Amino acid sequence: MLSLSLLTLALSTLASAIPLTSSRPPSISPRGTAAASGSSNGFYYTFWTDNPSDDITYLNGADGSYTLSWNNVSGNFLGGKGWNPGTADRKISFSGSFNPNGNSYLSVYGRTTSPNVEYYVIEDYGSYDPTHNWKGRSLGKDGGVIEVDGATYSIGMSRVISMAIGSDAVLTQVYSVRSREQRREEGTVDLAKHFEAWKKLGVKFGTMGEQIISTEGYRSSGVSEVTVEQSA
Repeated sequence: MLSLSLLTLALSTLASAIPLTSSRPPSISPRGTAAASGSSNGFYYTFWTDNPSDDITYLNGADGSYTLSWNNVSGNFLGGKGWNPGTADRKISFSGSFNPNGNSYLSVYGRTTSPNVEYYVIEDYGSYDPTHNWKGRSLGKDGGVIEVDGATYSIGMSRVISMAIGSDAVLTQVYSVRSREQRREEGTVDLAKHFEAWKKLGVKFGTMGEQIISTEGYRSSGVSEVTVEQSA
């Protein structure tokens, strides 16, 4: 998920509001749904949480649909459907409903290895402002804004040490955050435009891994019902 879990140690001073993170350790099973990744109706899916006692339920539906509900969670979780591997030029369409109470995101989420990079195109979010993941941080870098898909996105990056990917392993996280006034629960994301903006920050991407429309939350509650498909 976004930028801090119990297993991720930030390199910069922590903000008073704690952001999300998705640096995932292996073999953790939550109370509602066991952590897992695999194939469902022609799509890749994944679900992870850092707290096995949290009340979270992830359910795969038909085609590219899924439902994720969570109730007063104390930790960080992420789940969704998409593809593995991802591509830097995919156009992804999504629809549904996203109803968080607290800190949560609806986003395109993906990973690369060698180097280790997590990337987010955040389309909708709850109470926490995702731009705090890089603004005001010593290892954060602001990339200004871009106009794409009919909206304004703030661009930024940060670096953290992630014990989930190895001792002292540096993880780069890059973000495109849709403006609060233009948040949406459905639409099409042109990933190529976002990768162009991230590369201008000097980010180098490695081998593509998973790429999903994710629901992610931290110390919050909510329900998300999402359908994802590749746009022509």
